[in-house]
Amino acid sequence: MRRCFEDKGGPGRTSIPTHDLNFRIALEALRDIQLLDAILRNIDKVDVGSVALERLVRDPPLPHSGNISRGRDLQAELLVAAACVSGGMKNVRLTEPDVAATIDEERWGIAVKRVKSQSRITDNIKEAARQAHEAHIPAAIYIDVSQALDPDDEQMITPMTDEAFNLRLRDGMRQAIR
Repeated sequence: MRRCFEDKGGPGRTSIPTHDLNFRIALEALRDIQLLDAILRNIDKVDVGSVALERLVRDPPLPHSGNISRGRDLQAELLVAAACVSGGMKNVRLTEPDVAATIDEERWGIAVKRVKSQSRITDNIKEAARQAHEAHIPAAIYIDVSQALDPDDEQMITPMTDEAFNLRLRDGMRQAIR
């Protein structure tokens, strides 16, 4: 993101106009910063084991810039782990199926999947179910479908009410699972 604000041979920029080639990257970076903020608020209570957190910053700036995005996969797992901590779960750690936590003295797992295309939604659900089953603990599945519903990385920068957004999201989900 820093590169978006650098001006070759001149002073740094304080804003990026919508017509600038770096505008989409800057918007995605802001989204990443918000997710990282949510993660960092709780990361000290998550046992990340030997996970290399440097993976978070090694991915391309836009989600569809490459097929394999281990950093964004880890970001999704950490976000789920942070939500578990925020929800009062104990002993949260990154382990199989992806995240595990204790709820009312019982160990639970969560398989985390980022679906990158609508055609892969069913395959990802099956993979997550297999992964959850092999963990040998009760488990749930968390699926991030934001990329599948937005294959062209279009940014929604139009102000809209929560109600309008929820309707648009619901319509997109219906189209995705047909």
